Amino acid sequence: MATKIVNKEIRYEGGREGLLSGLGIFYLVISIITCFVAVVLAVLALNRNPDESLLWIALGIGSLIPGITSYIFCGALADVLRLLKKLAGEKYGGTVSQPDLMEYQTTICSQCGTSVNPSDSLCYRCQAVFKTNSGEQAIGEDSK
Repeated sequence: MATKIVNKEIRYEGGREGLLSGLGIFYLVISIITCFVAVVLAVLALNRNPDESLLWIALGIGSLIPGITSYIFCGALADVLRLLKKLAGEKYGGTVSQPDLMEYQTTICSQCGTSVNPSDSLCYRCQAVFKTNSGEQAIGEDSK
């Protein structure tokens, strides 16, 4: 019996980038729960000792800061992994976050790609002399 090549669909759930995103969410949820518990303990301690109540509130807020920081850091690291995998042509889990794309026009040097002002006559990076639309050299520059 001859061997055949068969197409098989495989679902890719993501590698470490998916785990990092999940870890960031986990830390955020734990810090929110910890903050909530600290606020409840602060309310309970309010009648007994107001200083202890302030301590619980400070601990609650203090637990939020590392949780939020971990969430942001893990999300950014997961995006870096996704981008690296995307550049390498490998499969990656999740989506790459990106800001809303803005379209705008700019003028660039055709030789090196550096952004320049339309009034410039010389590229400051590669020293290329710009020509006007009529094909003449830009005003103020001598031919070399």
